[in-house]
Amino acid sequence: MLVGYADVELEARGSLGNNSATATAQDSDVSFGAGIDIGVSENTSIGLEYVKYYDNSGVELAATSISLSYKF
Repeated sequence: MLVGYADVELEARGSLGNNSATATAQDSDVSFGAGIDIGVSENTSIGLEYVKYYDNSGVELAATSISLSYKF
């Protein structure tokens, strides 16, 4: 289980012909997630994790990761 605090800065850029524009926004939100590691041998494990970093103002930032760990 993971609970924390995320500070997010978003930037969007666009152009049309000779015109261009940039918009930025900064906000913060509580982040949370969960994961699991499963041992496949004495030294090796695989893991799966999901974290939601930000969900506010119609914008969501989340990540899912898969990992392979080896202990020396």
